[in-house]
Amino acid sequence: MKSIQFLIGHWQSQFSNKDDSKPLQQLLQEAAQYYNLKIPGKADRDTLIDSCEHHGDSLVFTCTLFTVEKEEFEESLGEFNSHLREILQKQAATTKRLKRILVKNGNIEYIYLDKVKEPFTTIVLSNVN
Repeated sequence: MKSIQFLIGHWQSQFSNKDDSKPLQQLLQEAAQYYNLKIPGKADRDTLIDSCEHHGDSLVFTCTLFTVEKEEFEESLGEFNSHLREILQKQAATTKRLKRILVKNGNIEYIYLDKVKEPFTTIVLSNVN
């Protein structure tokens, strides 16, 4: 049942304009409900999405990179963050549900944990007009 709700929600958000006029808080609440239908879930081969919540004007994803420990990134964290930000910005620009949040001046925050659940970086996306 959750898979069907997820697919319907995806289709409605991506291919319909009905959400364009909704206020930011409603978009954040609905986005958290939508993403939580598939959480926990893999974002890619190295990343598990642990949670999705909305706080204030932000949609907050907590993710675990389950193949690394934060010490492995100490020397290259800036480069890693830059690369990751670029990927996340492209995703937000092509996913209407996320783009609507940014257009309405909301934020999308990604908190990354390592495989032992130690936080090691946070990426915050803001309006990308």
